Amino acid sequence: MKSMNNLEPQRLTLVKSLVKSCGEILEKAATEDNTHRLKKNNPSDLVTLYDNKVENILVQGIEREFPKDSFLTEEMDRGPVNINSYIWIIDPIDGTTNFVQRHRDYSISIACYKGDFPVFALVYDVMAQELFEAQKGQGAWLNGERMLPLTGMGYLKNSLVDFSVNGIHTMKKHYNVDLVKLSGSIRGHRALGSASLILCHIARGDTDIYISPKLHIWDYAAGNLILQELGGEVLLYPKDDLLHSPRSSRLLIGTNSSMVLEEFKDYLGLNL
Repeated sequence: MKSMNNLEPQRLTLVKSLVKSCGEILEKAATEDNTHRLKKNNPSDLVTLYDNKVENILVQGIEREFPKDSFLTEEMDRGPVNINSYIWIIDPIDGTTNFVQRHRDYSISIACYKGDFPVFALVYDVMAQELFEAQKGQGAWLNGERMLPLTGMGYLKNSLVDFSVNGIHTMKKHYNVDLVKLSGSIRGHRALGSASLILCHIARGDTDIYISPKLHIWDYAAGNLILQELGGEVLLYPKDDLLHSPRSSRLLIGTNSSMVLEEFKDYLGLNL
């Protein structure tokens, strides 16, 4: 697999600097009484002025250097993406509820695509000051140190699984899958509240499985590349379609190995 070429290293260097600057802003802001509003009157879907502020800093900083690039961002619909250009997929605060209420376990998540294909990705855990990075075909790094590949082994009974109460409800309603039946068949379950971070935690070996039935591409694009570069498996249903339905939600299952993914699907009776 070829390494990055042309202006891709410049893009990566630029966005690393922007992410660190935005991280400093969010770290200072996290302990403030952040005014927030609900999206579509959903009490579990919050947005703060910092979501918009960070998104604008990132987009404007990239646009100044690379004005022909396209953007697919959470907070603002910036028009149709040019599938023939570089496409930046940005979640300015992945885990806004954590940012508002817990003041930790939130991240800045950015993936850079060339057309339909990922080039590199960054996920920055602001409060832990952990920068996860991946380059397509080159592996992944944590704070500049190369991360070790996953073993490719594992079993459901030894797995720590991340899913939410909302995920239980939605999986039952739309897929007729009962996640509660996992009780007693896994080591345990958690709900971190940040898709990009939990995918990075699987890549690091802290967690084994993540399932969420209603994610958007900005939630998972960066974390997916980091996990896959270390040998993890990601199932998306339906598959991504940047050209026709870039803002549609999808079911995602991320695991530490193909073995665990297949056992997990079989146990739940999930046929996709």
